[in-house]
Amino acid sequence: MRAKKLAKMGNIAAALKHCYRERETPNADQTKTPENEHYAAKNTNEALGKMRSLLPKKRRKDAVLAIEYIMTTSPEWWESASQNQQTLWRDQSINWLEQKYGKDRIVTMTMHKDEKTPHLSAFVIPLTKDGRLSAKEFIGGREKMKNDQSTYAHCLQELGLERGIQGSKAKHQSVKQFYAQVEKAGHTPTIQPKELKPQILEKRMLGLVRIEETQTDIANRLNTKIAKAVQPIAAKAAVSRQEHRRAEQTQKTAHILQERLKIAQKNILTLINGLDHNEIKQLLIKANELREEKQINAEKQRRIDRLPYLTEKTVGVVKIFATKALNAIKKVSGKWQNVEWETVEHETKIEAIKKRGLTHYETAETIMTCSPGQADKSPEFVQIFLDALAEKLPDDAKKAKHEAMQKTKNQNRDQDFER
Repeated sequence: MRAKKLAKMGNIAAALKHCYRERETPNADQTKTPENEHYAAKNTNEALGKMRSLLPKKRRKDAVLAIEYIMTTSPEWWESASQNQQTLWRDQSINWLEQKYGKDRIVTMTMHKDEKTPHLSAFVIPLTKDGRLSAKEFIGGREKMKNDQSTYAHCLQELGLERGIQGSKAKHQSVKQFYAQVEKAGHTPTIQPKELKPQILEKRMLGLVRIEETQTDIANRLNTKIAKAVQPIAAKAAVSRQEHRRAEQTQKTAHILQERLKIAQKNILTLINGLDHNEIKQLLIKANELREEKQINAEKQRRIDRLPYLTEKTVGVVKIFATKALNAIKKVSGKWQNVEWETVEHETKIEAIKKRGLTHYETAETIMTCSPGQADKSPEFVQIFLDALAEKLPDDAKKAKHEAMQKTKNQNRDQDFER
């Protein structure tokens, strides 16, 4: 995650045009540009209009007007991540910005999918609660920037993403600069015989007097040439070392997990040998009760954070529940810990099943996977519960699954139409 201060409207407009691909972008694949997702504003003019409405009329001439954020992951993680994980990464990143600045301070956000590594670009106004422009209050100082990196990494840790090395001396280099160096790495530096001869540095008296290089000058010239030629090779070596370390770490982690899995499988087989279906179910329920409180609280917070997104981007039971949940949180002044989730769940069941004719299965699945009141249930318990409900109401479950598949087809069709 990188933050860049923008103090001039001209710079902001140029950055927004790049963001919306309203000017030529050589590093973007034009065939994938329609897949980019824009939030809060659809084009540069709309974003600038929104920005001007937020900026205070009285401000310093050198004030930072906006902060541009680039949020991304490693290409390897993105390629191996599921659709749900990618969506959750995007939602958590947006939520982090909203928590830091306030949703109304975010001018625009774009999910770029047409570059080598998908990433989120965002423009925010560093407007304080008392209406002042102050980038310093948000990202000023080493400690605040270090803390931002840590808190951002913390909100993504459930996705297997880790924070960069604290205190690293590494400096940012643009992708274009870095890979330009790597591309040159195939050229081996060579010294031609004529380069060993002293070159003329200066001519005087109409060319009658010539000042040539000394042996030290020749050595310095050749050393400079070799250093420039070796630099791309060093860059490529850095890439190789990084990939080698990553491969070693991945292999090591896989080996450890494999050994743990063998032990776990052996213990589970020993434990459940001779148990019937009901006894195994009770065993899973007991294991569910022993889940760590920290893990439960983290899951509750994740579900709370997703509610605004669910109200805007979903339909059916999910939207009904999310809307009622946010209203309940609002009634207790934002202290979601004081919400009676059983009441919210009961009201969701009544509206979804009795008023709108939605299925019992879909309603139960939504409550079990979205309600903070059910965050203490393990995934195994939830699956057992839903399987039991599907056995009891097979037609209901089939209808819910069919509707979910149809909904996905319709969404894909709408996206294709928009493209």
